[in-house]
Amino acid sequence: MLASLLPVQTILYQSLFLLMAIAIEGYILHRQLQLSRKTSIQYAASINLLSTLVGWLLFFFIQSRLPKNIKIQVISYIFFNRFLNSVPTSSSFFLIILLIISLFLSFMVKFQALKSLDSLLMESNSIPQILVKLTSLRYNKKKSSHLYSTKHSSKATAILLGNAYSHSAMLLILTLRYFI
Repeated sequence: MLASLLPVQTILYQSLFLLMAIAIEGYILHRQLQLSRKTSIQYAASINLLSTLVGWLLFFFIQSRLPKNIKIQVISYIFFNRFLNSVPTSSSFFLIILLIISLFLSFMVKFQALKSLDSLLMESNSIPQILVKLTSLRYNKKKSSHLYSTKHSSKATAILLGNAYSHSAMLLILTLRYFI
């Protein structure tokens, strides 16, 4: 039902951005976290689809509460690829603030999703993980505790880098679309 309400162009750009984000973030996850290519793409696809779903739900929730002039500009740009008339300076500033907030919300959703995916997968493979942890604690107590403390920061760094690169690529596409 939602797809029939959205213009085809919006759906195509959303699909393009999703595929770009999955490819870029999958590559970053593969390089930063030393995951297999298949696993990193699966993680990237899962967290990006969840982030997109949460983003659209937030968009529809927030847009109903925006001031009328900003609401019209946002809806016009997202659904019809243009601003109505000229955008007032206050609206432009507000839109930029919304984009920055959406970048960080996207990061938080993706990071929480990755942590949840890891915990779900760890629970499904709990016996082998327990043996690996016991073995690593027995032989490398200091190294194991150091790896555990850096594990979460490296995930956050990988998600932040992937998010920044994919959003930069999207911004480049939007800029080229604007000028062409």
